[in-house]
Amino acid sequence: MRSNLRIVHIPENIEGGDIKQFTTDLLNSVLQTLGDQPGPELERVHQIGPKPGDRGKARTIILKLLWFEDKQRIL
Repeated sequence: MRSNLRIVHIPENIEGGDIKQFTTDLLNSVLQTLGDQPGPELERVHQIGPKPGDRGKARTIILKLLWFEDKQRIL
């Protein structure tokens, strides 16, 4: 999709139970948003694939941004 992003290689359970807040904080820290430039607005965030259990393999995070311009800033 046009405003979807995929994030890979994030360790499992590092998000602390709130994947949307974790992803928002991650993107804000990567983009180093300033006070006059708001961070990206996320419409939806989820992880795909089965929970890894003891294997420790990270699942992919899929996020849908509200604005395509946010995706362009991230990329």
